[in-house]
Amino acid sequence: MTYQRHNGFSLTELMVTMSIIGILLCFGAPFIGETCQSQDVVNARKQLAYALKKSRYYARNQGVTVSVDLPEGSNSFSVTADGTELTGESNLFDSFNGTFPEDLVIISSSCNDINFDINGFLIDSYDELITENCIITVGYSNGIQKRLTINTGTGNVNYD
Repeated sequence: MTYQRHNGFSLTELMVTMSIIGILLCFGAPFIGETCQSQDVVNARKQLAYALKKSRYYARNQGVTVSVDLPEGSNSFSVTADGTELTGESNLFDSFNGTFPEDLVIISSSCNDINFDINGFLIDSYDELITENCIITVGYSNGIQKRLTINTGTGNVNYD
């Protein structure tokens, strides 16, 4: 008796495999949405940190005070130096637009105004050095949130 060799899979094997994949997807699908939202928040925090670092750099190298306006509950912010908006400036803020996705907002900021003086230190609107670290929270108002801190001693931006 000779047996014929069949190449490929039987219909039963394919159906069992597809069933297992379907069950795994049912359990994993909710986590995919959370992962995407979490990545959006991380990207927004990186974008804000980039703007703050570039603002500090610009203040130190141009010898001007740079202000970053972070309105709470808003999904955008602006950067100005001596009253001139820096957003879109070709050499420094070329890939920066200051806007987050629609549902992503600045939740809170412990500093009302973020200003970098000509030495790159944080100052308030009265040109006084700020003594406490500035903590900014970015995220979804009812979900995932991430913080970043501006160190008042050095002006460096750090992730929490």
